[in-house]
Amino acid sequence: MPFKTFAIAGISGAVSKAFLQSFLDLPTVPKIFILSRQDKPDIPSHPNITVLKVDYTSSDTIAASLRGKEIEDLNTIAGNLLAQEPLVQAVKQVGIKLFVPSEFGVIPKENSPLAAKLTIRKLAEEQGIPTAIYLNGLFAEYVSWLFGKEKVRVLNENRIVSITSFVDVGRFVAWSLTTLPDEQLYNSIWRLEGDRLSVKEVAEMLKNKYDAEVVHVTKDDLPLTQDLAGFINFFLLYVGFPLFVIFRE
Repeated sequence: MPFKTFAIAGISGAVSKAFLQSFLDLPTVPKIFILSRQDKPDIPSHPNITVLKVDYTSSDTIAASLRGKEIEDLNTIAGNLLAQEPLVQAVKQVGIKLFVPSEFGVIPKENSPLAAKLTIRKLAEEQGIPTAIYLNGLFAEYVSWLFGKEKVRVLNENRIVSITSFVDVGRFVAWSLTTLPDEQLYNSIWRLEGDRLSVKEVAEMLKNKYDAEVVHVTKDDLPLTQDLAGFINFFLLYVGFPLFVIFRE
């Protein structure tokens, strides 16, 4: 049976707003609870949206806010990755049916800035919480920011990267969570790809668009990372993307 009631943790960024809009664009808009530090976050007004003010550092207060709402799915779209730990614990307390962690990027690896994603996956597994994980490579809207506009940084020009837009990922997430039966979503991994390009092709695209200089760099030139995947995604550790929780109605 498809899910009908959702909670979204984190709503301040461009990604989370695009995801929320994807739910609002559905033929039948589900019941949506927005978890936010703010009383009145900047979101569209809709009768099916309820804002719950929470303290993301306390699993008990998060659970208290969620309890009694019959939420089936919690989707984390914001907060840094390790800030999801209290959310996972709250999900366990409340008995939410599905947890969608803040992945939405490349495949995480051990000993990289993205290893925190694996920590959250393991924690959810230890708590017996089913997860649905969405991997979409790079967000198209961030490509110029990640590689640069005036100077396009190239580490390995032959490396292939997947690129997908906010809208495409949001629409698929909204469609899958409200259409597919729950057993098909439990402990699932979805790999999405809007386009597949080499780093050389990306650099050429940005060079033509912004009249940019292409600069070949080494790993030592990249901040806080050991590889290209970490460079492209290290900001996820500190910025993060949405998180959903699903409740049974």
